[in-house]
Amino acid sequence: MKQQVQHRRAQVLRAALAAVEERRDTSVPTDLPGVDATFGDELSLLGALTLRWHTRLTGLVEREQQRTPRDLAGATERAWARAADEMPGLRALLDHHREHPRDDRTAEAMARATATEHALLAVAAGRAGVGDPRAARAGVAVEQAARARRLAGLTALAARAADDGAAVALAAYRPRRGLLGRLRSLVAA
Repeated sequence: MKQQVQHRRAQVLRAALAAVEERRDTSVPTDLPGVDATFGDELSLLGALTLRWHTRLTGLVEREQQRTPRDLAGATERAWARAADEMPGLRALLDHHREHPRDDRTAEAMARATATEHALLAVAAGRAGVGDPRAARAGVAVEQAARARRLAGLTALAARAADDGAAVALAAYRPRRGLLGRLRSLVAA
């Protein structure tokens, strides 16, 4: 029975993530079938989506650092930017709820999640050690550099699209997803 519950929870979470990426309106998709029964409230679903972001980010950091082990900071920034490119709706949702929490519980949860992410980024980039109280602050700089890197990439894409006379292509921009990402989209649909 427990396995069925976990499977159902995973299905609902995949559907919620697909809805977040499809809608890109920064709302937590509590209107989907099964969300109330599976997660109970918006904060629980937001927490699960946050965990999904952290899981993807951690995997990409590890992959990038294996590719370029001598450039920990650059690899971490590239990983963050790639995660944001692969999950732009989720990143926008997390940013929105970080800046505009619905209530005190959401504000507290997002502050903890953000501090955890920043500590992860700082440690991965080699700017702080595990357990270092300054890690969260150092991680802010890593995230800002990653956002700047991503913005530069999108700006370059816009310039190429304008040069080609295809600015419409930018509006429909969706990052390329690998086979696993396409399969996940199909399963979620």
